[in-house]
Amino acid sequence: MASPPVQAPPPRPNSGRILLRGYGYLRPYWRPTVSAYLLLLGITGLALLIPQVERWIVDHGIQGGDTRLLGWSVLGLLGPTFLKGVLAFAQGRWTAIASQSVCPG
Repeated sequence: MASPPVQAPPPRPNSGRILLRGYGYLRPYWRPTVSAYLLLLGITGLALLIPQVERWIVDHGIQGGDTRLLGWSVLGLLGPTFLKGVLAFAQGRWTAIASQSVCPG
């Protein structure tokens, strides 16, 4: 008894070409797209900075026993955290504008 012939799986689409095709749809909306990417880089930078500020607060304020420095540094930590929130809001807005403007077809 012979087994049925094995069929080759269907070819998978090239993901690089699909990504370039998606960027092609965004070409008319390149400003909000680039803005969203730049804001994402800023958010990532702040996400890396905030733990370093917290480390500095612990090292100099808590371990150093300087309560006045501790109070000011905690207030100073609110600035980057607030800025990160504002950038995240703006990045979401620009992403929504670009993605909802694309209407292929």
